[in-house]
Amino acid sequence: MAEVWLTPRGKREYNRLYQMITRATPEGRDQLQAYDRRRNRTGARKAYKMAKEHTPIGIAAKKARFANSRSRQWGLSGVLSRYDVLALVESQNGQCWYCENACRESYVIDHCFPFSRGGSNTLANVVVACMTCNNTKHTLTAEEFILSLAK
Repeated sequence: MAEVWLTPRGKREYNRLYQMITRATPEGRDQLQAYDRRRNRTGARKAYKMAKEHTPIGIAAKKARFANSRSRQWGLSGVLSRYDVLALVESQNGQCWYCENACRESYVIDHCFPFSRGGSNTLANVVVACMTCNNTKHTLTAEEFILSLAK
């Protein structure tokens, strides 16, 4: 669907409303503001939001929000910020803690001591892991998982 203001009809409507506001009629001002709100809801803001979510800090924010929501679901303590997650990724050079493969943007925040065993959502308890290692680890502690990898 094309954005409303890019269609010829949309341009005519916008120009008509703009003429009303330049004549300083309150109705025209309200109509123009309502039109701008409708227009901004369509493409520009959505594109900006999507671009922002695909930056390293946006990805880290998404991972931190997910870890914090899971922590709240379990009723456990600790909050991670996006800057904590980004610092963690940088400190591990974007590699999985367990297999040392590059994770890039597909990393997962893994809790060394899992929530199911009473682990917290603090920076001391989290590492960056790839999806494969995280799914394989499941509810094991980091030590138990490393021992199972050695076998």
